[in-house]
Order: sequence, then structure tokens, then C-alpha cells
Amino acid sequence: MSKEKSDWTPPSVEELETLLKSDSKGVEKFNAMRDEHPGWKPNLRHADLSEANLFEVNFSEADLFEAYLAKADLSRANLSGAHLCNVNLFRAVLTDADLSDANLAGAYLPRADLTGTNLSGANLVKADLTVTNLCQADFSEAILHRANLIGTDLTEVNLSEADLTGATLI
Repeated sequence: MSKEKSDWTPPSVEELETLLKSDSKGVEKFNAMRDEHPGWKPNLRHADLSEANLFEVNFSEADLFEAYLAKADLSRANLSGAHLCNVNLFRAVLTDADLSDANLAGAYLPRADLTGTNLSGANLVKADLTVTNLCQADFSEAILHRANLIGTDLTEVNLSEADLTGATLI
């Protein structure tokens, strides 16, 4: 390992917000940083990334606790967890966000607000959506194998052609 990489200091939440909201190259630079530092788990707690273009961003294992992602484009984003280290989206606000075709396998989303969110074609295998606000969310063609939806109101939720195999809906 080069000396330069061992002396690397992860960017602050504010620096990451600025980078990811800057321009079309922000996500590209962020993903390159993730590739360079594979053990890095970005801290985006309380980050305001509303309306940001985060197409194909790699947020795997990121901490997005109470992040504000309303109206953000997270289509084809990677928000998956690995083993027991899941993406933390606890109480995140994702209202009217685009998460179509996103990878949320193993994501931890209890009490998140997904009102009006587009999750069509998303992978939510083993995702925890306990007591999550899903009002008017679109899960058409989403994969929800073994997802936890306990205490979640599914009123006005589009589940057409969604795969709910083994999902907990109590």
C-alpha cells in the first residue's frame, strides 16, 4: 500500500454534500474514491442531498441516518448492505425520490419516509422496511424476497408484479 493511501482522511459530511451536489462528475468522483478506498464506509448522517443527481452512486454500507434525499435521483444506485453491515437509512427522508432499479438488498430503512418514491424494479431482498411510510410508493416489479414490512401501511402502494416471496407483512 502506498504511503499516500495510508495517510488518507475521509471527507466530512459537508465535503461529501458539496461533492455529490456539485455537478455531473460529483458521483463519478465519489465512486472513484470508494474504489480507491474499499474499506471506507461513508458517513452521510444528516446530509442534505435533496434533488441531487445521484444516478448509479455507490452508497453500499454508507451511513445515511436521517439523511434528506427528497426528490433525489438514486436510480440504479447501490444502497446494498453486506452481511451484517447494512446501509443505515433509519429515518431518512426519500419522499418523491427515484430509486428505480436501485440495489437496496439488505438495506436498513425503519421509519424512513418513502412517500411517493419510485422503487420500480428495485432489489429489496432482505430489506428492513419496518414502520416505514410507503404511501403512494411504486414497487412495481420490485423484488422484496424476505423483506420485513412489519407495521408498514401499504395503502395506495403499487405492488403490481412485485415479488413478495417470503416477505413479512404482519
